[in-house]
Amino acid sequence: MHDPLRLSLRVNNTKTSLLWDKSDVRKIIRTAVGWQFLTGAGIVTSEDLFVFRESNAGLPVKVIKVTEGGKKGFVREVQELKDLEVHPSNPQILVTATKDAVYLTRNGGQSWQNMGLNSITAGAKAVSVLDLPDSTGKMQLTLLVSHPIYGVSWRQPDSTATNWVDMNAGLEKVPSIKWPDEVADISAVSRNGSVEVFASQTFMPRIYRLDWAKKQFLPVWSGTASVDTVEGLSITEKSILYTGPDTVREVSAQSTTTSAAVNDWNGSFQAVPGNLLSAWIPANRSGGRGNLSLSELWLLKPAARRTTCRCTRWSRPPDTTPTSRP
Repeated sequence: MHDPLRLSLRVNNTKTSLLWDKSDVRKIIRTAVGWQFLTGAGIVTSEDLFVFRESNAGLPVKVIKVTEGGKKGFVREVQELKDLEVHPSNPQILVTATKDAVYLTRNGGQSWQNMGLNSITAGAKAVSVLDLPDSTGKMQLTLLVSHPIYGVSWRQPDSTATNWVDMNAGLEKVPSIKWPDEVADISAVSRNGSVEVFASQTFMPRIYRLDWAKKQFLPVWSGTASVDTVEGLSITEKSILYTGPDTVREVSAQSTTTSAAVNDWNGSFQAVPGNLLSAWIPANRSGGRGNLSLSELWLLKPAARRTTCRCTRWSRPPDTTPTSRP
């Protein structure tokens, strides 16, 4: 039996207080209208970090047999969700995915619609959603998904051609096969007056920016190691943060040939026992980087990874900072 999830209200030195205890929290997103959490119980929404509600209507469920007090029974759970992203300019539009399909909501998670998958083989890793022009120049809602074998695909569900289309030009390929290395994360952000899409790879230390007009990924940064992990992208006005083995790292816009370890929040992370999964850092704690959402933080201590988490936010009014740990 696993320990319960802890979403703690504040971290002030070593003091924490409980917010939510239903499941693990893998990603924390703050929008103009509240908070969205990617959890082991599906998508959880809160407007104020006091009242939480599950936002899973339309997402697939699984039935699990359980035994409690010598009695057998069945419980229904949302299938594991791989990722969660919000539209850069519309907080009501979000995208998530199971291993079998991408799901889209246009009403802040009140209902989800199955958008299918770019492959008949199960497996979705990362998703993103934003507006991009179609072949006529008209702006269209656009979904992006990465598959661990077949790479990145896009779909514009409101256009006349709604099929998934592969888009792997520019991505580093595995030498022994024709497909690119797995794309670990896709992040669409409003930055410097425009919307940009960035992507990273799982086993090759690479970060890319999408050139939508050419349907091509352009290299932004390449690590020196032959094998490394670049997960959990968080894009700022001047840099890109990511989670790698043992540390959060940062690639500066001024020098994209190197990455530097970021230790700004180590003391606060360590104040909560267990293995960190995700964190939301407010602008007044981020060292001039703006608001940050950090995920895949289990990589900081990969040997200690477990299936439950505790989440914390730091007391620096008026901003709040949840983090997630097992």
